[in-house]
Amino acid sequence: MSDKYFIDTNVWLYGFMKDDERHKTASLLIAGDNVVLSTQVLNEISFNLIKKAGYEEIDISKLIKNIYRKFDVLKPNEETILSASLIRRKYNIQFWDSIKIAIALHNKCRVLFTDKFNNGFLIEDKIKLINPFEG
Repeated sequence: MSDKYFIDTNVWLYGFMKDDERHKTASLLIAGDNVVLSTQVLNEISFNLIKKAGYEEIDISKLIKNIYRKFDVLKPNEETILSASLIRRKYNIQFWDSIKIAIALHNKCRVLFTDKFNNGFLIEDKIKLINPFEG
């Protein structure tokens, strides 16, 4: 069994934008096994697809149902929110990013695919942040 990996919002969005040069890479990641995301990421995906890609609410509803059927959608809890606070202090990471990282850590993800950090940034010696679009 492969390790779980967390996919951040922008990677998902590139997977939906077929005219973007990052589409193919993002699509391959999303199609993989053991993909997880958080409710926060799902909300960000929905918001951005409505605002930037012209999705209608009916499209968002279908997307949400499909994502819940296919992927683990993780929720924050007291432990992850407190862990996010420690991550912010230790690594100087922005608020919302720290919550995603804490949720991924709590759920034993080994990799978080994101375009927000330098490739290979390691958090707590447990999760590697990888930018799949960096050479």
